Parts: sequence; C-alpha cells; structure tokens
Amino acid sequence: MFFKRRNKEKPTEAADASQVEKRDDGPSADSAGASSQGQGIAGDALRRSVEASSLGFKTTADLEPEEGPFAQDRALADLDFGLRMRGRDFNIFVLGPPGAGKRTAVLAHLSKAQREATAPADWVYVQSFDEPHRLRALKFPAGRAPLLAERVAAAVRELRATLPAAFDAEDYRVRHRAIEEDYRSAHDDALDALHAKAADQNIAVLRTPLGFGMAPMHDG
Repeated sequence: MFFKRRNKEKPTEAADASQVEKRDDGPSADSAGASSQGQGIAGDALRRSVEASSLGFKTTADLEPEEGPFAQDRALADLDFGLRMRGRDFNIFVLGPPGAGKRTAVLAHLSKAQREATAPADWVYVQSFDEPHRLRALKFPAGRAPLLAERVAAAVRELRATLPAAFDAEDYRVRHRAIEEDYRSAHDDALDALHAKAADQNIAVLRTPLGFGMAPMHDG
C-alpha cells in the first residue's frame, strides 16, 4: 500500500487560468492607477472569491464528516485486504513520503476495524491433576481470563494463611490421632491374623531390619 501526500498549493492550471482572465479583461483602472503610482496591485486582486450559494450548503454543520484520510481510498482498500488475510506469516508494508499521515491513518483505521470485529475467546492453561505431565486448555469468553488468574492468585494467598492455621488447630490434632489409632489397630489385627494362619501351617513370620521374613517351624 502506498500513501501519497496531498498538495496544498494552488493548482497550476487554476493559476494560469486566473492570469489569462486578467490578461483578457485588461488592467483595471485601480490597478493601472496603482501601478502608475508605484504602489503595487489592489488587495481584492490577491484572493479568489466564491459565491456561497454555489457551495450547496448553508453551514459546515450540514456536511457529513469525512472518514479516513483524504484521497487515500486505494491505500485503505489494500489495508482492508491485508486485514482479511487469516493465514500466518503475512505482513502489511506501508510506504509513503514523510508527512503523508501514514501512521495516524493506519492506527485510526485499525482502531475502527478492532471495534467492529468480534473479540476472540480467552484461552487458559491450567494444571491437570489426572495427567500431571500435561496441561488442560480452558476456553473463556473474552476478558474473563484475567479475572480467573486474579481469583486463583487470591485463593492461593488465602490458602497460604489458612492451611497452616488449620493444621495447628486442636481439632485437627485430635482427628489426626484418631486416624493414627484406627490405622495402628487395623495393622496389628492384620498381623495377628497373619501370624495365626502361618502358625497353623508351621511357618513363622519374622520381623527383620529389611522387612518381614518367613521360616519353617517344627513343634513350635
């Protein structure tokens, strides 16, 4: 895409036509008198007058504002074409002389396209407790992912303070001791049953530093 700079100077054709009209009409009496006296040309000859009735509107409030940069329709059409490219590894190169308003025009056009486009969904990767070596991808409506991250961070901060306090509470200690007693009792009952079953078959169950072992018995 290419931006061209608007020429703000008076068109050459219009200037030539104005000079031709002046030559055809001949010098006015005022200008002739001023020239003869060495005072230059009259002031009304230095500007162009336009009839207000020929403009087609009463005030500028009746006009619709111009969208986009002036006389850059082709460049903006190329920009729209580039924005419609959904594939990867495509770029838009903007070229134009200094002062053509490239950056301002492109940013304004992109802002407009962004407001009209549908916001993409947010994707969040979280820990998978079933498969710790893999992450889970969660899809959220646009703008909800930062809220999730903020609330998870708040929950972690709260747990860091509440979990140690819960483990130090007396209720937790009582329940912990009760669970240990239940486990120890079940463990002892299982060992007693194993010893009894082994003794009926003349087998001794021995506790060693490396674990449990078995040995044959004769008459106890």
